[in-house]
Amino acid sequence: MASSSNGSWETDLRDSVRTNFGQGWLEMEKEFDLWTKKNIMNYTSDPDEKNDKRYPPSLQKARKLLRVEDKKAKADGGVVDWGYLLTHIDSEF
Repeated sequence: MASSSNGSWETDLRDSVRTNFGQGWLEMEKEFDLWTKKNIMNYTSDPDEKNDKRYPPSLQKARKLLRVEDKKAKADGGVVDWGYLLTHIDSEF
């Protein structure tokens, strides 16, 4: 491993781990299509977090991520227009 200008191998290792973890996360997110009718309809029909455990892991992940987007919109004083999304999304599943 080449050393950085900081001269610390620990810093280089931390940077490498951060970079590689980030790249892996991006690759995983590319494969996961959050904005599908199935995910949105599931979340909007039962948005309560305590009920997430009733759903399979893939839907649990989608529900969690949609909830984050919903809360961000509400924190900014807005709302997510779920109806608009449902009528304009091509992917059924």
